[in-house]
This record gives sequence, C-alpha cells and structure tokens, in this order.
Amino acid sequence: HIEALALGHEHRRTQQAAQIVVIGTADDPMRMTMARTAMLAGIPQTVLMQIEPGVNLPANHPATGKEMVDGRATTYVCVGQTCGLPLTDAAALKAYLADL
Repeated sequence: HIEALALGHEHRRTQQAAQIVVIGTADDPMRMTMARTAMLAGIPQTVLMQIEPGVNLPANHPATGKEMVDGRATTYVCVGQTCGLPLTDAAALKAYLADL
C-alpha cells in the first residue's frame, strides 16, 4: 500500500521536486510522527509517500530498494534521483529538512 501527498509549489534551493519516503507499518507511531514532521516542514514542491515495509516502488524511483533500518520506521529524502541517508528519528528529519 502506497500513500502519496503532494505538498507546496517549488523546491527552495534545488528547484527540483523533493520526494520524502517514509517506510513503516501503518500503525507505527513513529511513521506517523515522521510523516507529520515532513508535512509541517513547509518544503514546497514535495511529494510525501508513506509505504509499508516490503512494498516495491517503481524501478525508476530514487528510493527503489530502500528499506527500514533495524526494524524502525525510516525516512528517505530524495531530490532528483539521489536520496539522502536513512533517517529514523523525527528530530533528525526536521533538521535535515530545514537544510534543504
């Protein structure tokens, strides 16, 4: 199951769309917290995807093959065809997004 939400208009620095992929079970409070953190960051032209572990993204998606880390809800922030390192903490995600 994949949920996607488009946020905003234009990415501030890169002028490319950012894709934020949160991987975790739908009932995981951290997945919900990470998704909320991403939505509240106010990053324009952003697509937020929440996916269950084991869901395959399209082959051309930059987060294809990305997985949860240590069984924890994990977020990948991708700009263009490049994703950042996996984030498993909402505070780290907030700080990362503030630097975009």
